[in-house]
Amino acid sequence: MQELIALPILFVVSILVSLYSSMVGGGGLIMIPLLLFLGLPVKVAIGSNKLGVMGVRVGALIQYWKHGKIRWKFVIPFTVIFIIGSVIGALIFIEVNEVLMEKLVGIFLIALVPLMLIKRNAGVKRTEVSKKKRILGYCLMGIVALYSGFFGVASGTMVYTVLIFTMGFTLIEASATHKIPGIITTSIVLFILGFNGLLNYKYALVQMAGMFIGGTIGARHAVKKGNKFVKGVFITLAVVSAVKLLFF
Repeated sequence: MQELIALPILFVVSILVSLYSSMVGGGGLIMIPLLLFLGLPVKVAIGSNKLGVMGVRVGALIQYWKHGKIRWKFVIPFTVIFIIGSVIGALIFIEVNEVLMEKLVGIFLIALVPLMLIKRNAGVKRTEVSKKKRILGYCLMGIVALYSGFFGVASGTMVYTVLIFTMGFTLIEASATHKIPGIITTSIVLFILGFNGLLNYKYALVQMAGMFIGGTIGARHAVKKGNKFVKGVFITLAVVSAVKLLFF
């Protein structure tokens, strides 16, 4: 597709997608197929999307920081975990089987939906958790970090699930607190992908600009509407994502 048409489409779609991905992640489920449609090879599309989503992370982070939604004591340990896991994952990415990973993540999301519906306060109210459960949460975060480094589709949804059920976060707190580790570790992963020629900078920067705008608006709306609203968005996204990954 000619860039004269492709770049404006990418910009507009990036704004729209980041309105919800700033709250609950999952933007890659739309952005990666769009980048493929615009002519990028599979691994370049996945890599370029990682650069593009930096826009929504920065835009959302500014809003969450402003409204005091970040749980700062978790930022450093999460960052360390994600640096280690994501770098290893990025190196694995060169040989990864994307189709297998899509199916496994789709199954995970299907299993997640009834759990979120049964536990009405999950993600809505902060809860106290035991030390053992918190340790389990850190271990699971390491696994998600590994996955995020080499594939990343719906990784935000997986992170938020771990933070809600093992560490007692609300959805907004999970989204806000994960933004800083996400920005730092993605920067490192992007260096590895760029070195291996897996980034299209023109498309990624247009996506980044659009997602910054949408991320700013979406995060502001999330804070205004509250965790119940975000939970509804989260469950809807999990269902749509599972169907997309398993059947399309």
